[in-house]
Amino acid sequence: DGQGVDPVTYCGTNSLAITAYSENKQAAFDFCMKLVTGEFDQKMADTCAQIPADPNNTAPGSLAPCVEALKSAKSPMSWCGSLNTTPQWNDMKTFFTELFEGKYATGADAAAAMDALY
Repeated sequence: DGQGVDPVTYCGTNSLAITAYSENKQAAFDFCMKLVTGEFDQKMADTCAQIPADPNNTAPGSLAPCVEALKSAKSPMSWCGSLNTTPQWNDMKTFFTELFEGKYATGADAAAAMDALY
C-alpha cells in the first residue's frame, strides 16, 4: 500500500451450526459438508460470484484480484468493527458458544441472556 504497513484483510463468512436440539446431527453435519465442499461449493462460487470454501475449487475470474489480496494478507483486520476488542468480548464469546450448543430454548431466552451482558 506504499505506507510500509503489512496488508490486512477481512472476508465475510457464514456460520453453519448444528444445535443440541437437532434430531439427526449426522445428517445435519453431512448437509453442511455438502454445502462447503465439492461440486455444490463450486456451483455456489460460479452462480453467486463468491470465493469457494473448498480450496480445491476455483473462484470466478472476476474475483481473482480478491483471492490474491487474501493470499497476500499478513494478518486479519479487526473483526466486526473491532467488536472483539471490547471489554465484553469474552462474555459475548461465551454467549454465542452457549447459543450454538443449545443452552437457550427460545429466542426470548437468548435475547434475555444477551441483554444481561449489558
